[in-house]
Amino acid sequence: MDEMEKTQEEKVQCGEMRSADQAEIMFQNFPSLFKKALRRAIADGDLGSALGKVSDSLDLTKSAVESIAQVVEKAREKLNSEGKNSGDMENMMAMGYTWLPMFLGLIKTQEFQNLTASMLVSMLKDK
Repeated sequence: MDEMEKTQEEKVQCGEMRSADQAEIMFQNFPSLFKKALRRAIADGDLGSALGKVSDSLDLTKSAVESIAQVVEKAREKLNSEGKNSGDMENMMAMGYTWLPMFLGLIKTQEFQNLTASMLVSMLKDK
């Protein structure tokens, strides 16, 4: 086959085209390649699945941030009340001794264990 008769695609496959020419051809074909890839991702359900995972992650993140904000607000309230009741060390000591058994009690519940196991499994999934 004569070099004049070879198509650009054949030249790319044979390695006879310069990389600058290859980049120009890719750039020209990019919109159609993107459309094909997008169409395939939508038809296969991959795009919907990916967007669902992003949405779920955002919901989980929002929930976590709201919970942390509530904890911070409670900590702020406790710090403000400490300044007013700085002589009340017994109250602070009692709180310090009760949080660990309360946390250990939470860890022992089936709900906490199931939730933690589910989160661990979803973090370790390949997809």
